[in-house]
Amino acid sequence: MEGKKDFKKSEREIKYEYIIEEGEKTRKLGRFVVLIGIVIMLIALYSDANIIHYPSIIYRGRIALITVFATYIVFTLTPYAESPRRVIRYYSYCLIMAMSFAVFFNLVTFQAYNGIFDFRGPQLLLAFSVFIVFFSLGAKEKVIKIVLFPIGFMIIYLLLFKEMNPYEWTKFFNSFVTILMVCLYHRHCIKREYGEYKSRKISQYNMLKLKQELENKKNQEESLQVKANLDPLTGVLSRRSGLEELEKIFNLAANEEKPLSICYIDLDGLKSINDAYGHSEGDRYIKIAVEIIQKQLRDGDLLARIGGDEFIIGLYNTPPHVAEKIWNRIKGGFDSFNRQEIIYYKVSASHGIVTYYKENYSSLHELLESADNKMYNEKKRKKMYK
Repeated sequence: MEGKKDFKKSEREIKYEYIIEEGEKTRKLGRFVVLIGIVIMLIALYSDANIIHYPSIIYRGRIALITVFATYIVFTLTPYAESPRRVIRYYSYCLIMAMSFAVFFNLVTFQAYNGIFDFRGPQLLLAFSVFIVFFSLGAKEKVIKIVLFPIGFMIIYLLLFKEMNPYEWTKFFNSFVTILMVCLYHRHCIKREYGEYKSRKISQYNMLKLKQELENKKNQEESLQVKANLDPLTGVLSRRSGLEELEKIFNLAANEEKPLSICYIDLDGLKSINDAYGHSEGDRYIKIAVEIIQKQLRDGDLLARIGGDEFIIGLYNTPPHVAEKIWNRIKGGFDSFNRQEIIYYKVSASHGIVTYYKENYSSLHELLESADNKMYNEKKRKKMYK
């Protein structure tokens, strides 16, 4: 059921996009079509007045139609034309007025010439019908009603209230057949046109959906990869990813002959905190220590957790005395935090700093082992003087 609801939603969206496109097309091309209609009506108005001399009501009908057309052009230039449905509706009114005038013209001339149709009547009816069908634009779904309803009204009116001989009916027969065929063909075309539009949009929608799914999958994989590379408790690099990055930095330092300092850190008293306050408080202690350390590091410095309470800081292009300054900043951060007495115990750590420079160590493993030994010696001294 859920998939069906999603399809219906997308169907409505496709229909709405179709209306927007048709409305924009109607707003732009409709002005041109209506302008052509105004020019034709003006020429016909001159012909009616100076050559054929139709009844004055025909002139007034043409003037009314010209006014409706001109109003549409003005309307499309206003902010009200921003609504595609409103544009299509107004354009439909223009087409209805045009078709109504064609029927009106036939009825008036039939009455004026004592029940005999003027030869221009069927021609005008056919011309208007074909013109409206082919230039229906956004009103294409309503165009069959716009064309056939007025003609149907005219036929019913003539059958009920006028007596027409077969000769008069034959004048309209070809026009009626042509109009009907054009309308049926138009109906087939608009169904096919919307079907193709719908298929194209659904195809685009599916492609976008597939692309989005692939991007989401890629993002999920990247997110999982990032999570796998990070220590879940502290958010710093895990042991595996940290050692991999350190290996890259070690090789870079060897190739570029730059100093690489390693600071091996072991937090003091974690076991005592776990025994006294529980492992959750021990985790809190680790996170507090990491936050303090991170605040003192520079951009580009590497911090990784390689064990429960053991961390490594990788300091690329950093000589020993600068590395010791960074550690002193970290130690100062610990002291500043401890003075606030936020927790019951002190935050502190033992450290060992060694520097690789110009192949004084043969491998990263040897460098880390040396830093670990220095850290261990410091921890031993702390225990001896405790």
